[in-house]
Amino acid sequence: MLYPGGKEKDQPNGYSKVQAWFEYNEEDGKYYRYQYGGPHIDESTGEQLAFDNVIFQYCYGEVRDENDYLAFGCHGDNGMKVQVFTQGKMTEGTWSRYADTDPAYYVDENGDPIVLSQGKTWICLIWDQYADDVVIE
Repeated sequence: MLYPGGKEKDQPNGYSKVQAWFEYNEEDGKYYRYQYGGPHIDESTGEQLAFDNVIFQYCYGEVRDENDYLAFGCHGDNGMKVQVFTQGKMTEGTWSRYADTDPAYYVDENGDPIVLSQGKTWICLIWDQYADDVVIE
């Protein structure tokens, strides 16, 4: 189970407020998303959201105003941590992204590109100050 905001409710990290987590299903190789105590259902299909890859991408974040406008630092060769979950396995490394039109680039601890499974990917942006809240079981 992957808890981007940890298991405790109402922590200030964002994911804890919605009680988000992912469960890996070995039979179909997908990560199923849950929130608010139950399956996260796609309103248009009635099916639970499921992904072939889940990425925990750690970054700088801040609240910009009293309305909780959030800003995330998602550019540069920053060497920030990434955890990529695919096919029931986790690969740790770092990520970079150079422009708004570029995808993020993920490399493992040896500097080799991290290969994702073909299919859908969910990316969790996690503020580096809340990294200790993350729970991986």
